[in-house]
Amino acid sequence: MDMTYKSNDGVSYTLISPALASGGEGCIYEIKNHPDIVAKIYHEEKCTESRHDKIKAMLLTSSSKLPECAWPKAILYKGGQFCGYIMDKKSGYSDLAEFYSPQSHENNVWSKFILAAANISAAVYNIHACGHIIGDLNPNNILVDVNSCKVVIVDTDSFHIRQNGAIMPCTVVTPEYIPKELQGKDFKKSEAWRSFSESTDNFALAIIIFRLLMNGVHPFACTAVSVSGSQFQPEMNIANGYCAYFSDTNHNGNLLVTIRSPFISIFPEKIQKLFARAFVADASQRPSAYEWYDAMMCLAGSLKKCSENPMHMYYSGKPVCSWCEYEQSIPVRKKYIMDNIKIDEYKPKPKPKSKPKPKPKPKPKDEPTPKPKPAPTPVPLPEEHKDTSSEGFWLALFLICLIIALVVAFSNGLFL
Repeated sequence: MDMTYKSNDGVSYTLISPALASGGEGCIYEIKNHPDIVAKIYHEEKCTESRHDKIKAMLLTSSSKLPECAWPKAILYKGGQFCGYIMDKKSGYSDLAEFYSPQSHENNVWSKFILAAANISAAVYNIHACGHIIGDLNPNNILVDVNSCKVVIVDTDSFHIRQNGAIMPCTVVTPEYIPKELQGKDFKKSEAWRSFSESTDNFALAIIIFRLLMNGVHPFACTAVSVSGSQFQPEMNIANGYCAYFSDTNHNGNLLVTIRSPFISIFPEKIQKLFARAFVADASQRPSAYEWYDAMMCLAGSLKKCSENPMHMYYSGKPVCSWCEYEQSIPVRKKYIMDNIKIDEYKPKPKPKSKPKPKPKPKPKDEPTPKPKPAPTPVPLPEEHKDTSSEGFWLALFLICLIIALVVAFSNGLFL
């Protein structure tokens, strides 16, 4: 198979098989004699004219302005047909979700997660500064170097590209990372993508920063007590404006932060207010990417190391280690939840009623012999109610015999 392609500026590139990675849209290949770049070749059915137009629009923004992004550098053609594009090779990176997992938090100091959050904020700021919107910003399109905490945003060809008044839209979303105003909209069959803005990106950015700093916990995840937990999943809570970390949005105190999550009080008041603006306030008040970058850099410069656990770092404005407090609170929190949690009872749906089939009458020989009813226990009558009919019989018989004897005597003249 010929793996040679020509770029829009006339340079030929030979791709190395097999592919480094493959997905629903295409495959990623290394390029012969070019170790610093890779090629994304779309599947044939994905090589549409609209996608071609989008990549051309992206090339109008230099990749040098977006160093944290896997941004197109040139378009690839084969036989004059659009096939894909070239981008910088990003190696040594890991999945962001794996990086902020609870297990990773046990093995890394808090300052690393803060630095990663600052770098993601900087990347989003640069994208917005170039006039573009990410749209589907979520942890799956962010990679991180676990040592340096540098980040790279991938799948940039799904971005919401704005160029000279035209829009090449993002048409996919991840429900747990879109704000209330986008929840429930159909991005495939309608023009809901027109609602994408820097504000919607900023909502997703705040969730990602929260997960980085809070043990991987989603800010709209919760433990429900005294109410049915099935009604308070992250997507539902976003749509309904419920967030367990703030008193006025925790459903009358029935929503608690999850056991894996510290309390929001581990942050300085400034950052607590940023999260409140991101998750509770009106969309127009959401913190920008630059505000998050500035807040993360300030937090990184005001950390203190715990005297008890060398892996604990906490905000120096707190009198004691926030992470030690969190760990000590877990048994009490578990007990409270177990004492108050409402277990959803499973109630099977009633089966539709149907007319009972008539039972066939059994044949006479099959009829069981009826069991005799037990005899009632005799109850003795009171003494004054005893039957005296036998005594009357004998007295009457005696009188009859006496009369017969007297008649016989008179007839024989015995009494003359």
